[in-house]
Amino acid sequence: MKHKHTKPIAEHDKLEPTPSNGKDEMNLAEFPFASLRRHGDTRRTITYEGWTVDKEGTRRHQKWTVAGSTAVGLPTEFDERVLVALITITDGLDFVSRKIPFSVYQVIKIIGLVRSKLAYQSIEDSLDRLVGVTIKSEQAFWDNSRKERVTTKEAFHIVEKYWLRYREQDAKIIEAEGVPGYIIWGEDIWNSFKANYIKSLDLTFFYGLQSPAARRLYRFLDKRMQYQQQYEIDIIELAKRLGMTVYRYPAKVREKLQPALDELIARGFLRSAKVFKHNANGKLYTRIRFVKAPKAVPQPAEPYNDGDEETATYQDRYTVQLNALRKHYGITDDLVDIWEQALIEIEGATTRANFHAWFPQTHLLSCKQNAAIIGVPNTYAQEWLAGRMTPVIKRALEGAAGHPVERLYFQVVTLPKTEG
Repeated sequence: MKHKHTKPIAEHDKLEPTPSNGKDEMNLAEFPFASLRRHGDTRRTITYEGWTVDKEGTRRHQKWTVAGSTAVGLPTEFDERVLVALITITDGLDFVSRKIPFSVYQVIKIIGLVRSKLAYQSIEDSLDRLVGVTIKSEQAFWDNSRKERVTTKEAFHIVEKYWLRYREQDAKIIEAEGVPGYIIWGEDIWNSFKANYIKSLDLTFFYGLQSPAARRLYRFLDKRMQYQQQYEIDIIELAKRLGMTVYRYPAKVREKLQPALDELIARGFLRSAKVFKHNANGKLYTRIRFVKAPKAVPQPAEPYNDGDEETATYQDRYTVQLNALRKHYGITDDLVDIWEQALIEIEGATTRANFHAWFPQTHLLSCKQNAAIIGVPNTYAQEWLAGRMTPVIKRALEGAAGHPVERLYFQVVTLPKTEG
């Protein structure tokens, strides 16, 4: 909400040191609410459509539509940065009320802008867009208090209202409020905060990223990969999740995403982001597999399950066990890379049922001197793979490793005991 222009007054309020750890609301990390551009996006809406499976196993159509106000348009990538700062300020106040006192200077500090008239105006413009945007959700918004998606068509606002002291002319209102400014969160988003559908976010890393696409992708992957080291998704689906301009061809999406992928790898969040072809029901799809860098192993957090992923407690336990297994058997990152590439070829050379029955718990233990050792979970897998898949696995390993594989061995591996 705008007031008659006055010069910003000095904000002498005591401010806490700029936080390095913030919070993120997971519906707004999972689905887009802003353009990836700061200027020049002529779209009036951003629409995501996809599918999810509910807890009864029923496949349901999802739709998520973001509409900016006619006056100020869609939220921009800058507004995503402002939103994260506002959630962080709210977290610092322990989510005590929908009406949250704040100052524009706090937001400027968290984002890392130079304090200037332009910065103040940019924050105000951003607040206008966050108040003006309407999100319409159909089978998409996760209600963490009920542990299910809201099935009715529902429209909501991210921020209902904001007020800034230096824009106010009425001295009585200034005295009554007694704060530099405030926002009032939209009811649905506020209820999501209170239901703890939030996660930690590394602010230093997030605001240090240079590309808007890298920041958006980081928020999405940080949510999806909290409890797993690897994650894969159809590349067109990923583009929709990020709110990108619609592209017909996967190669164009990859081209547009490549700088963001390179940045996340260079900054140490991802170890790799590999695009590959997936054959399903006679059709080839382009998918992308993300692997977290070792130091980016997710920290423990309160588990949740929003229907898109396995339960967090299971994933967290599995990650610990998997890392322990790799350490115990000396499985290096190079071996993991070779096996991942080999599995892509193997998946295309066998049936989907066979692949998912016999290969998920396999590991490449060794690949040198023209011989390879595959770790398998039990003697049934050992016998079946040795008897039926040896030629296919050899060819796939030769292509991935770049040298002949004349001898192939299968060894039963067991998960080492871990504490807890």
